[in-house]
Amino acid sequence: MQSTRNTESATLAVDPAVPRAATTRSGMPYFPGIEGLRGLAVAGVLVFHGEWDIAKGGFLGVSTFFTLSGFLITSLLLREQHTTGTIGLNSFWQHRVRRLLPASLACLSLVVVFGAVAADPTQRQKLFGDLVGALGYVANWRFVLSGESYADLFNTPSPVLHFWSLAIEEQFYLVFPVLAFGALRIFRGNVRRFAVAMSALLAASVAASIALRANPDRVYYGTDTRAAEVLVGVLLAIALSNRLARLAGPDRADAQQALPFGPLLPWIGLGAAGLMVVLWSITPQSAAWVNSGGLVGYATLSALVIVAAMLPNGPVTWFLTRSPMRELGRISYGVYLYHWPIFLWLTKANTSLSGVPLFVYHVAVTLGVAWLSARYLEGPIRTGQPLSSALPASVTPQRLALGVMTIILLAGFVITRNAPAAANDFAAAQAKLGGVRPVPGRSPGTDASGRRVPKLAVFGDSVALSTGLGLGDVLTAQGRAAPVPGATKLGCGLGVGGKRKSAGREESVPTTCDDWPAVWRELITRERPDLAVIQVGPWDVNDRLLSGDTEWRKPGDPIYDTYLREQIRAAAAIVHDRGATVVWLTSMPIGANAETSGQPETDLITQPERFTRFNELVVEEAAKHPDWWKVVDLAAWLGATGEDDRIRADGVHLADRESKEVSERFLADAVIRAYDETA
Repeated sequence: MQSTRNTESATLAVDPAVPRAATTRSGMPYFPGIEGLRGLAVAGVLVFHGEWDIAKGGFLGVSTFFTLSGFLITSLLLREQHTTGTIGLNSFWQHRVRRLLPASLACLSLVVVFGAVAADPTQRQKLFGDLVGALGYVANWRFVLSGESYADLFNTPSPVLHFWSLAIEEQFYLVFPVLAFGALRIFRGNVRRFAVAMSALLAASVAASIALRANPDRVYYGTDTRAAEVLVGVLLAIALSNRLARLAGPDRADAQQALPFGPLLPWIGLGAAGLMVVLWSITPQSAAWVNSGGLVGYATLSALVIVAAMLPNGPVTWFLTRSPMRELGRISYGVYLYHWPIFLWLTKANTSLSGVPLFVYHVAVTLGVAWLSARYLEGPIRTGQPLSSALPASVTPQRLALGVMTIILLAGFVITRNAPAAANDFAAAQAKLGGVRPVPGRSPGTDASGRRVPKLAVFGDSVALSTGLGLGDVLTAQGRAAPVPGATKLGCGLGVGGKRKSAGREESVPTTCDDWPAVWRELITRERPDLAVIQVGPWDVNDRLLSGDTEWRKPGDPIYDTYLREQIRAAAAIVHDRGATVVWLTSMPIGANAETSGQPETDLITQPERFTRFNELVVEEAAKHPDWWKVVDLAAWLGATGEDDRIRADGVHLADRESKEVSERFLADAVIRAYDETA
């Protein structure tokens, strides 16, 4: 390897004039503004998870953490390379373990307790696998492979869902030092060549995001697709490698002036910070640019703010070095770790709080737990102090950590093994609905005696899925219909394109919702059902911003009513194309149970008139084709029973048992009667 004297321009210079107070324990220069930036980023995440519309893009705070991690870790490695001529991989990893593992294990212990006493059946069923993914720092790939996106909408999400970003960072900590060590050795310490290699990886990451943009969850969770944000930080560290120490030293004002655009950097940083905060307030998670390589642009803004945070003066430095920001940044790792299970645990149902008071309570508990963790757990372990003098000498930190991991996994296994059945198992329901086939040896469309019965297919959203399964089972058992594959798409209504508001949050209609006409048409052509049952509603009565429109609309607005009529007519025409009788089930207003079950339609509980108007449009359109299109008023029947709270436990869907009950009591007869009227 070349002498460091020959690579001065491409390495991180060590300035002996930097006072000890201006360096971290690792020898890195200390910048209070960087601590404050951590605090700002985690504050964005907190407000985002508090479901405040003013921070619908607060998830971008995680991207800032990615870029900041890339910058800090690369700066540390380059400094070590310059000082010692090599990179100590073992010492680096040991430091990361001491820094990150204790709080992580404490958080997962909290998650286990949550799983035992407060989790719903779905969370308990997945808990063991979630814990394995979190402990192995592969949670992001677990969520990619298990398809967690819909759980965000219809099930209480995993209590370790936030570990996806920690997994990406840990994978970076594991792989990047080896990559840096090998590259610097191959390039003989020439960091410029190293920068070219990192730029190539960044380009590959952006290309992967663009290539996979049709799968937003894969782009959002993937290590390869999110690496670009980290690599922007890596390149920033390389660019500042021989100037970083001076920016923390006594001549830091001169060091700033020596930077490109030095006098303008405080204002460039202020503009970047302002734009970053604006994006936090207006960017929904489903925004097209987020999943199409655009996060590298946001990472560039983060990089500019990082630079501004290290300057000796300027508005960004002033704000980020305020005591509250620095203190929040100091405990930001714990805040991020603990906040998610705390937010899930302390709900409106078990605190009797809502809105601002509930959010303040969430934040107060999170900050308290994070401060205690930093003071009595993370700090002592990071500095090599024993946790307790009462521990036997034989209990080494390694054995203690292994023991805690074992207990976490065993407890998670027991909780998952004894988890009750979920009220609504959408994955199993969809597999059943999409895979129904005639009994072997029986002709399609016949009952057990060989008598011809109508072939039944169900189309719509998750409500149609939960209703249709019970209907199909009951009609099959009664020998009155033979189910064939239908098409229900969770989280999707009839509306395509544009934007919608769900639980008060604005989001683009997922592109995966736009293909229902083609999917329905293909199934109708292949299966040729005699009886097609359609049910939709909740997603189509939300506020909508139609493609090309500039105004948010809802049912009752003449323009939106016209759009809904077109979609309703199109849906019925597609399933009738091969002669099937169309039976449309009216959409049921959201029930009171939605408020305590985590349903995104909670904000529609007090607005049944939206469903009434939607159902009126269906009835009016069906009346134009009485020979093949009938309406069954399931909503009216359910309301008349006075048993909605029992029948719809989550306020929206029929669980398996209740779906069969509804069909036995009313729906099976009503659907077959409607079919017979058109025969």
